[in-house]
Amino acid sequence: LEFDLSGAGPPPLGRPDSPTLWNGQLRTADGELYPIWARARVTASVPVVRAVVTLSRDHKLTEADLDASEQVESPIRFPMPQSKKMYVAKLLKIAVQPGAIIAPEMVRTPLDIERGSVVRVEVRSGFASLQLEARAETSGNVGDTITLLNPSSAMRFHAFVVAPGRAHIDLSDLSTLSEASRLAVSIKGGAL
Repeated sequence: LEFDLSGAGPPPLGRPDSPTLWNGQLRTADGELYPIWARARVTASVPVVRAVVTLSRDHKLTEADLDASEQVESPIRFPMPQSKKMYVAKLLKIAVQPGAIIAPEMVRTPLDIERGSVVRVEVRSGFASLQLEARAETSGNVGDTITLLNPSSAMRFHAFVVAPGRAHIDLSDLSTLSEASRLAVSIKGGAL
């Protein structure tokens, strides 16, 4: 009998005593494999991380928001030891109440630029340089192209993310003349 950990489905969060379906296989002496399954309850004392206060969706977690403790839980759900450090600076995908266990699937790593954030944009053309602030209409990480909105002109444009909160446009790198003309006219008019 072979039951690999990857074949086990985790029980519902906070209910480790619920039986879970575990897919495995039976290997015969000839090497033939036959799929099998079992319902199992697997519990152990594992480290978990809990919310200390009510936290909203997209909240950036801090150490003060979290508490680490040991609890009887499913090691299938938490195969790696949990610690507050794993979750600090991550964003919640859902709102949670005080005492709720935080699981890896409930958080995400923040992007370098989040939709709706203010971005510092540098526009270059040869030796000339212009800097302005714009609002991100799309999210992205370093190397991605995002869409930005100039709040003073309501004009949308694209730029490359170069660092958290910073984007760059090089007019000599624009692939189409129409985009370069549109951007140049916008800059000449005093608004990008």
